[in-house]
Amino acid sequence: MKPYVSRPSSIIRRISPVAAVVLAACFLAGGCVCRVGSPPEINRLVLDYSLSNAVSVRGGPFEGETITVSRFSASEECRGTTMLYSSSSGERSSYHYHRLYTSLPVMVTEWIINDISRAGLFHAVFSEQTYEKTRFYLEGRVTSCIEVREGDRRKVVFGFTAALIDEVETAPSERIVFQEDYYDERYLERPDPAGLTKAMSESMALLSEELLRDVALHVEDRRKPSGM
Repeated sequence: MKPYVSRPSSIIRRISPVAAVVLAACFLAGGCVCRVGSPPEINRLVLDYSLSNAVSVRGGPFEGETITVSRFSASEECRGTTMLYSSSSGERSSYHYHRLYTSLPVMVTEWIINDISRAGLFHAVFSEQTYEKTRFYLEGRVTSCIEVREGDRRKVVFGFTAALIDEVETAPSERIVFQEDYYDERYLERPDPAGLTKAMSESMALLSEELLRDVALHVEDRRKPSGM
């Protein structure tokens, strides 16, 4: 890919005739100063994975077992990089100059993959992009990701659903190992986008730990010989 080099002439050619007249009038009029404002800087924020507590999860290792974590889907409000908040009246808005670095479903999926790997529950952990065939599949959906303002206090409402699938089973009723909702609310330490991101990170750390405990428990049950 060739590097992009800005060319003043191309910018000039894009100025409409009306804009050119206005600019000319500014330059010719005595004391008139024309300024072109630079676009505001957008601050990008990410979930803080250092808060993860995956190593505390007990279970496994399930020798020879592998798992694929599919990319989580999301509700409409959690699908992109916009950071939303809701006033006490229920009206919703967003932070104009702060966004997530990448979409929340991507960060949630990567967090869970890293947690499962660090916990050492399985012989190997894959993302859906690897196209590996595994016995277990984990899929989910981010359902809540909003800051709620209650008077002078602010809290985050954060949650997702997750389902573990066993590909060995042929009966549809047996393929779903479990399906659960994971939900957390907590107050922000700081009333700003950084405080919101930190609260979401703390919620994600807690909920991912709960998810891993459920995965470990149910996979252990699936591996027990029938009749035990």
